[in-house]
Amino acid sequence: MVQTSFVCADAPFAPGIASCTDSNGSASPGLLDTATTGTHSYTVTATSLDGQTATTSVAYTVAGPPTVTISSPQPGQSYTVAEKATASFVCADGPGGPGIKSCVDAGGASSPATIDTATPGSRTYTVTATSLDGQTTTTSVPYTITPSTPPPPVTPRLPPTAAISVSPATAGLTYRLSGAGSSAPAGHHITGYRWTIAGRQVATTKTFTYTFAAARHAYSVTLTVTDDQHQTATTTVSVTPRTKPVTVSSVVQFARNQAALTADTRQILNPLRPLVRSATAVTLTGYCAANEPSRHRLLVKLSRLRAQTVRTYLFSGDKRPRRNATIMGKGATGFVATNNTPAGRARNRRVTITIIYPKPIS
Repeated sequence: MVQTSFVCADAPFAPGIASCTDSNGSASPGLLDTATTGTHSYTVTATSLDGQTATTSVAYTVAGPPTVTISSPQPGQSYTVAEKATASFVCADGPGGPGIKSCVDAGGASSPATIDTATPGSRTYTVTATSLDGQTTTTSVPYTITPSTPPPPVTPRLPPTAAISVSPATAGLTYRLSGAGSSAPAGHHITGYRWTIAGRQVATTKTFTYTFAAARHAYSVTLTVTDDQHQTATTTVSVTPRTKPVTVSSVVQFARNQAALTADTRQILNPLRPLVRSATAVTLTGYCAANEPSRHRLLVKLSRLRAQTVRTYLFSGDKRPRRNATIMGKGATGFVATNNTPAGRARNRRVTITIIYPKPIS
């Protein structure tokens, strides 16, 4: 940020100065444009009240930073311990620069300089150029010092460890099997998983879900893991699926004279869809609202249609026959609220859902 300063004066007998601005439209003080290196021109224009103008320009230079070129060591070059090695580098002034003040490595040495090879390991050689106006540029190259003695013998590779965890899923005889507890030796990782159940390969992922055929029957579950050293490990556990019956009840409501589902209704039904696929019994009972209790055939038909709509949504995508699903239309009976208010009638226009399903347990 470089400020400028200028002044415009009227000529003898002139009417006065109308404006005095630089090429950026700024009055004094202004700012020099230092965005790019090289030679530039700064211009100021004076305009009198009678429209006469005069322009004056001055040249200035924006200096660029210096540059560093390291010819030795080359990037990635390798030396042995205690090897004599010499560094070579040169610094150059940037465009329009005032000159180089210093060109030294991290130890303060000028080119040529000695490269440190005292101990093995990865190193970095760094050179810094400083110009007379204080700008600096630093360049580094990596190099390696290798031991002059033979490397120590390679230790035997350790195998990975396989581990299985089993946890119940949502319903039925489905369980979640995980090999996430498996591990590889330090610095390595597991690359493959192979699962077999009762002697048959069933999955090659870290975790998966599996539906066993029968409860209270012992199944042999085997996991073989492979690491990035191509080492393997195998473990086997016995899983005996067990379930307990669980009953879930829910209610969805319908608009007057309607049997269509709404977005809110579907949101209530969505958590029930995984349960009905393994349910032992599903009962869907539809109801209507009327001023008095009635089993008029039209009300029974509408209440049954509501129950059928819920059944279709719950079992959508499941092509298996569902003999365990019971649908009933009760008409305008079984009121749970008064029919004298809109809120009460809305509660009575409903389908009740009862699901009995086997829940897997550990």
